[in-house]
Amino acid sequence: MLFMNTFESLLLFLEGTMERPTAFGWFHLLFWGITILCTVLLCVYAKNMSLSGERSLLFCYALLCLVMETYKQLVFSFEYDGTAVAWHYQWYAFPFQFCSTPMYVALLAA
Repeated sequence: MLFMNTFESLLLFLEGTMERPTAFGWFHLLFWGITILCTVLLCVYAKNMSLSGERSLLFCYALLCLVMETYKQLVFSFEYDGTAVAWHYQWYAFPFQFCSTPMYVALLAA
């Protein structure tokens, strides 16, 4: 691992592996519950928010989405087979797809 730079070592650490969670198992239900809780808290918090507050919230959401998208692109492109580091871009993860639309719309709306 001496040939790896610090950035590649960080990506290797963040890549992590786990067993594939089962459908409607504890992992799925936990994140479903966290999503519901965050949605309710955001609705309560944003109910009486000013326009500038809404724009700030949208901008924070857009930045979070951009950071997560950048992380996804880096992790999907990084490959370490135990002996060598390789960078291969995964075109199926290209960020200009329908599921990435909220990231761009939130950035434009903010």
